[in-house]
Amino acid sequence: MTLAIDITLARGEFSLQVSTELPTQGIAAICGASASGKTTLLRCIAGLEGFSGSLQFRHEIWQQPTTKPLPPERRGVGCVFQDNRLFPHLTVEANLRYAFARRFSDAGPGVRSAAQQLAVEHLLTRDIHSLSGGELRRVAIARALCSAPRLLLLDEPLTGLDAAARHHLVEIIIDQQRNSGIPMLYVGHDFAEISRLADQVLVLGNGRVLHQGPAIELSADLEFVAQHESEAAAIVSARVGDQDAEFSLTNLLLDDAHNLWLTHIDAPAGTRLNLRIPAKDVSITREPGISSILNSLPCVIDSIAPLTTAHVLLRLAVGEQFLLARITRKSAHNLQLKTGETVFAQIKSAALLGEAGAL
Repeated sequence: MTLAIDITLARGEFSLQVSTELPTQGIAAICGASASGKTTLLRCIAGLEGFSGSLQFRHEIWQQPTTKPLPPERRGVGCVFQDNRLFPHLTVEANLRYAFARRFSDAGPGVRSAAQQLAVEHLLTRDIHSLSGGELRRVAIARALCSAPRLLLLDEPLTGLDAAARHHLVEIIIDQQRNSGIPMLYVGHDFAEISRLADQVLVLGNGRVLHQGPAIELSADLEFVAQHESEAAAIVSARVGDQDAEFSLTNLLLDDAHNLWLTHIDAPAGTRLNLRIPAKDVSITREPGISSILNSLPCVIDSIAPLTTAHVLLRLAVGEQFLLARITRKSAHNLQLKTGETVFAQIKSAALLGEAGAL
């Protein structure tokens, strides 16, 4: 089941034309530069912005050309916008109770349960103006959950938070989606964070769809990566293999021929995990050698793309998956690198998506 979107909107010099489908399970992300249409698209889905075209959530028609749009209050959409939109004259608990009294169904959590899930139970008696940025976002999500939404829209909820608060909120969002099963659309601009949250990604630019697909595929799409060069990183899928108790390491299997070692991961053998490997942390050698870098994988140069006047980006095939390596043009010249050649990728660091682990 999907959210089928066919939206055309013109407003001054800006226009939005999006015709696509997004999954209605898990978390799908919408990303793009400022003024690309991300928030406008969310407002159209929520019924807060008029447009021409059609919108269908699963088997329910929310808008079509021949009938009036389904009003926002009947769509069952919960929204968390950047400005939180909490009532400043009410306490945290009163904000949650306001949403609970207007819930779309009896399926959602109660006020206390939502507060506990979002770690804001100790804030229930507090005034809104006394909360930190991270606390405000958690309260806003708790209020949205109290409305028992069928779809939750999150518009850049990490904006303005420090690194610790951002990491905490990402983990909360992931846990909430897994526990509640509510489909979420997450708007952001940081692909590194989006790749921790979402399986499917829609990339907008000037109101148009530039790219769409699984995060793991987009991470190795050189056309897309070139637009996010500073945070270029491949996402690879692996399964937990052996544990090395003596050195506190876990062996992760990319396939039968390629494996990586990471700091100990407390997960049973066979568990499937995704890893994020930054392009800047992958170096290239012609021959495997003795080094302090533990992970060195044989791979085939799939393509070489210019990044800057000083750097190129290599896409490296590792079995049926891809790594990226950001190296200097001089290194590529000195090594006489060509597509189709076998080289060795030395991986300095890799991080579990949703859980820290690095070498």
